[in-house]
Amino acid sequence: MAASNRPTAILPSGALAQSRRRILLAWSDGAGATRAVAGAMPLLLRADAVEVLQIAERESSPPLGSERAADVAELLARDGARVDLRTLTASRQDAGGTLLSRATALGADLIVMGVQGHSRRTQSGWLGDLAGAVLATAAVPVLICR
Repeated sequence: MAASNRPTAILPSGALAQSRRRILLAWSDGAGATRAVAGAMPLLLRADAVEVLQIAERESSPPLGSERAADVAELLARDGARVDLRTLTASRQDAGGTLLSRATALGADLIVMGVQGHSRRTQSGWLGDLAGAVLATAAVPVLICR
């Protein structure tokens, strides 16, 4: 995956193939998230429910790219998806846990997210802190794109 911009599904140990009825789309204003949406579009349009989730670091400031998150939700709805837009607040260190807690509360059976394309030499690796935290403990499949 290091050189690919194609979506890649990461399955947790013991995951069974199942329908993707409830999808949590973790939105960040980056190229990876945009590619993840494009790659997951067939799944997003067939889902019973899609939640576009953006995480803000502070309650007083809107999340980076919040206008684009609304545009993504509108695009999905216009194409026939049943979509909601949600913003939660978390510190950078707690963002992964917040995302996974929301996936559990939603009853999500798939998480779709973009990842940062860091060099392997960086401390957090090429996945970045949020994606690394999510992939390390997710109980449901995660579709990622960089």
